Amino acid sequence: MKASEFISFPKINDIEIMHKLKIETIPLWGSMHSQQMIEHLTDAIMLSIGEFESTVFTEKEKVDKIKRMFIDSDLPFRKDFKSPIFRGEGIIFRNPSLAVAIKELESYIVKFEAYYNINPNKTHVHPVFGMLSKADWERFHSKHFTHHFKQFGLVS
Repeated sequence: MKASEFISFPKINDIEIMHKLKIETIPLWGSMHSQQMIEHLTDAIMLSIGEFESTVFTEKEKVDKIKRMFIDSDLPFRKDFKSPIFRGEGIIFRNPSLAVAIKELESYIVKFEAYYNINPNKTHVHPVFGMLSKADWERFHSKHFTHHFKQFGLVS
């Protein structure tokens, strides 16, 4: 997959793609529910702007290699990738509906842009890829959004 085939983040031109998602949409793989996926994407943005913090679960000597392989390359994320901070099955949604969760995600995309306009050199820890810069987070979110939008059949 070429970098141009990933959804552009944070300037997601196809933000209306999320509005095609329905609560009853069944993923093509994995066990997430549609609202769970949207809130999971929001969680990742919250992590990237320091609203909550994580530790690095990857072995220290492997972080740079894994970052190069997955963030700095044109490789898509694997379908069976499990995040060490994924909230899993049986979660309680923080939003009362999918529509509200989508609005929250849209607001966090705006917050991401505003945060890095003010803090362009700030870095934050990703639990798998270690310390990421603004550009790293943009690449991560681009791949992450693409991965989950494919999971739910929103993009091909």
